[in-house]
Amino acid sequence: MLFGSPLLFAQVGINNETPDSSSALEIKHTEKGVLLPRLLQADINSFSNQIESLLLYNISANQFQAFNGTKWGQELFYSQEFWNVKGNPQTANNVTNIIGTADARVFTVRTNNIKSFTIQANGQIRMEGRNISNSRLNITGANIDSVYPVMVALHSTGFGSGVRYPNDITLTNTGNSTLKGNLAFSQTVIQAEAGISTAGISYLDTGSSNSGFSLYTGGHPSSIEDTSLERVKITSSGNVGIGISSPVSKVQVQDGDIYIQDSSRGIVINASGTNCYRITVNNSGTLATNLITCP
Repeated sequence: MLFGSPLLFAQVGINNETPDSSSALEIKHTEKGVLLPRLLQADINSFSNQIESLLLYNISANQFQAFNGTKWGQELFYSQEFWNVKGNPQTANNVTNIIGTADARVFTVRTNNIKSFTIQANGQIRMEGRNISNSRLNITGANIDSVYPVMVALHSTGFGSGVRYPNDITLTNTGNSTLKGNLAFSQTVIQAEAGISTAGISYLDTGSSNSGFSLYTGGHPSSIEDTSLERVKITSSGNVGIGISSPVSKVQVQDGDIYIQDSSRGIVINASGTNCYRITVNNSGTLATNLITCP
């Protein structure tokens, strides 16, 4: 007798008489699912000759995994264009891989489900929106002996006509503003050394021999040429002007008086390098000159 068995090409249906034509296997059930093999990581590591797309459930990692031909993982289940909470390996500079938005939307970072800071669509970084008991921004230098500053603010264009300034860093406060520590301004980072004082500002350096230093009160000037709010000016030659932008002497006061409350004090003049005289005014308004020890 001769027996023959033809090859059959069809779909297999479990609990399903009409499996979809695009599938090799279709299972239907209203109360149960498909249980894949469940293995520990040690058992998975002992696999050999596994084929790509092999599926299982990793009990050690509590996740479904598939073999991609090289390693076990979840890469086959979803797109890899994401940032993992444990970090992502990169084989090239992150030119196209970003954290943020791809359209003109604000990027928001939250902690404890409360907004901590945002990056605006124009690139502005804002830290606001919550009350905290500590400093909003705290930066600690890497080396206390380093000559490099903790933070550097760079501006590509500097000052110019019509530019509102300061255009690098602005400190504002609705109450009393206080600066404590060391501030330095210079043309290069390596020059920005400001001493070790903790009582206040060690010094202010303009970083340029042909520029002066101005103190403003009452708001922001409208431009670099606006001196209406300038109260004190120290020129590059060392002249100090109070109420005047271009003092021609070491101290020059405009639109105001010099008030000395103590009548025993006045103006001290070094006459010859060894003799000093104090000029005061007595109760009758008469000038008096007294020889004193030079300061």
